[in-house]
Parts: sequence; C-alpha cells; structure tokens
Amino acid sequence: PSDPIVGLSPLDAGKMSITTDYKAAYFNSMFFKNGASASGVLSTTGKLSSTQFSRIKEQLASQHTGFRDANKMMVLEAGLTFNQTTLNHRDMEFYNLRRFDQERILQIFGMKKAVISVTDDINYATAKEQRKEWWQDTNLPIMRSLLSAFNFHFFSDGEYRLAFDTSSVEALHEDYSDKVTTAAELSKLGRSEEHTSELQSH
Repeated sequence: PSDPIVGLSPLDAGKMSITTDYKAAYFNSMFFKNGASASGVLSTTGKLSSTQFSRIKEQLASQHTGFRDANKMMVLEAGLTFNQTTLNHRDMEFYNLRRFDQERILQIFGMKKAVISVTDDINYATAKEQRKEWWQDTNLPIMRSLLSAFNFHFFSDGEYRLAFDTSSVEALHEDYSDKVTTAAELSKLGRSEEHTSELQSH
C-alpha cells in the first residue's frame, strides 16, 4: 500500500474512513438544517388504503431515506403516529466516531496531528517530535522518489542532478543543545582513550 509506483493509493486505502467521515459530517449538518428533529417510523391502529400506503411509502423513499435527507419533517395523516427509532448523537458515539475516522485518515496519509494543529492530547515535546517524524517518514521518502524519477528520465547523463534544499526545515535540524551534549561526550571519550593509551605505554 505504501509503494509510490504500483501500490495502493492512500485515497483507495482510506476510502472507507473518508466516506464515513464525510457522511457523518453531512448527517450532522442535515440534523440542524432540518430542525434538529429525530427520525423514526410511522404506525397506526387503523388501516391505510392502498393509495395512502403507496403515497406514504413513496414519500418516505424519496424524501426521508439516506443521510442527505436525514431529520426532515413529515406531515402525519390517517391516524399515523411517529415513533423515534434513530439513535441520537450520544447513543451513536458521534464524537468518538469522527475522532476515530480522523486518526485513521491521518495514519493513512502519513500525517501528524501537530502538523494540522490538532494538539488537544499532545504536549510541546510530542508536537515537535511529530513534525520531525512527518518530514523523515512521510515527506522525505516521497521527495526521494520524485528526485529518482526526474533524474532518471531527464538527467540520465549525469551532468545535472535535481535535489531538494531542506536546509531551512527546522524540524530536520538537531537541537543545538543535543549537538553540544554529543560533542562534549565525544570529547570526554577521546580524552579518556588518549589517557588510557598513555598509561599503557608507560
């Protein structure tokens, strides 16, 4: 699925989650647009004529079926009563559903929450690491694939080569403090080895 040439595209891999999230968002929009009223079934203790039954059935199918027509108002007649059957937002765990879809879509596209400013459950250190991982695990592999294709097809003679300049990408820079710490440790290690060599020579 991650192969940039013959593998499954992210859109195909995430089709279900993307479709579910879109329908959930549309359902929520229609819920408020159509008066925030819950849908359900119609019942009556009487008997409907064939004409009434057919007309009501057609009305249900054409105006009250599917997520696009959710929560539309219906005028009752012939002793019909309305019985709610649709789950409300709390029962259907609407928030958790949207959040799960979001995380799944981010995962499929190699995106990180910090990059799109979703920071409700991450701290500064985690956000910083996510931005770094996004560059290293998502962007750079795609960039290398693009460079390989361009250089192979347009600069196969080797005289010129395309390259991305990532020097200004802060997420790819090592922290200065980390560099200082590493340099200090290497310096200590070098002095220790030198001191050991001197002792052995004596």
